[in-house]
Amino acid sequence: MSSIRNSSAARFVSTLSWGQDWEKARCNEGLLDIEFQENFNITDEHIDTITNSSTAANLRKLQFGDSDTGKGRFVSDQAIVRLAKACHNLEEVEFVSATSLTDIALLAIAQNCPMIKSINISGNDKIHGGVKGHCFDQLAANKDIAPVLTTVLLMDQDVRRKQIKLLTKQRPGLTVREGETVGDGIADQMVASLTCGGNVTEWRNGKMVSMSSDFGMGDISFDEFDDIDGLSFDSSDFDSEEDYDEEFGEEEEDDYEDNDEKKKIK
Repeated sequence: MSSIRNSSAARFVSTLSWGQDWEKARCNEGLLDIEFQENFNITDEHIDTITNSSTAANLRKLQFGDSDTGKGRFVSDQAIVRLAKACHNLEEVEFVSATSLTDIALLAIAQNCPMIKSINISGNDKIHGGVKGHCFDQLAANKDIAPVLTTVLLMDQDVRRKQIKLLTKQRPGLTVREGETVGDGIADQMVASLTCGGNVTEWRNGKMVSMSSDFGMGDISFDEFDDIDGLSFDSSDFDSEEDYDEEFGEEEEDDYEDNDEKKKIK
């Protein structure tokens, strides 16, 4: 069943009770915040229900998906495009394990929701999402798109650092966080420790300003994990993006453009 946390927010727990729970929630004229919890197997049908309701125009925040259960993978770009056009007052979206979403969804939110402040579109530790950063050129060139956007979180995506540098340089008020999450299994953590996986970088003003490490160990610190297996790597060893690039290397491809992908998001 759903839970009404306060007069403006509702969360949905299961598809089994979705029909009756939504009927109750949509009657709340002050509904601003919708969350689909970790075990809710959300699909385009649920997104379209919101899109086609009177709630859409007032909605400020929408959350769905979970990195452990993988729920979120059945939501498509097309559903998010329809949602963005109807929910023009959105301020925050958090789409986790949304592995079917691409730059098309990200750009649709940015273009249609002028009040958007935070966009989180993430994959999970098993399957990367489809955001490549091909829409970053448009966001960098036109600051009238999503003018109050302050945070973009893109975990488990395949966005190149060159694109992030350009975007954050052109939009000084924007922070972009990107990186890899790590599963909770011991094998996942050991692979991450050996490959330096699980690094999360934060970018502002065209620069990498910080790097942290995720080893899927809950509240365990990097130093504590380091003590477990004798690792010598520490994120503090890298004081700048140049040091990080030199160690792990992302080859810059100056003339590279994925024209087919760029055409899709125009």
